[in-house]
Amino acid sequence: MTSANLLDRALALHRAGQIEEAISVYRALLDKNPDEADLHHLLALALAHTTPLTAWTAFRRALALAPATGLYLHNAARLTDTADRAGLERVLSRALAVDPSHSTAHHQLGALDVHSGRPDRAERRFHRSLALDPALPSAHFDH
Repeated sequence: MTSANLLDRALALHRAGQIEEAISVYRALLDKNPDEADLHHLLALALAHTTPLTAWTAFRRALALAPATGLYLHNAARLTDTADRAGLERVLSRALAVDPSHSTAHHQLGALDVHSGRPDRAERRFHRSLALDPALPSAHFDH
């Protein structure tokens, strides 16, 4: 089976919720292509369902290979424990540095600003989020 066929299989398993099987295929692909950032990212997304701490290892590897990939950072932010506000703020800020047009990251940072007692900054972030994506439902209710 070619690498492309294996990747198709891994993605199909992942979408079907067969996470353990998808993880096995992603790892097999990484054995052949250890420097493929997208594979580390996909593995991280799958691992997030089973072992979130292990997922961080895969996210770190993906980001080490492709540090300016906003998608990796946005997904890493989704995995960050919301109780770790400083860590979440770092990941989201880094994501916006790579992709300043990501409305959800602006919105999430605005929510963090509210919880940190920075209402003026939060309002600016919420407005920016709405300007970027007027259809973002949560942005209509948070300011």
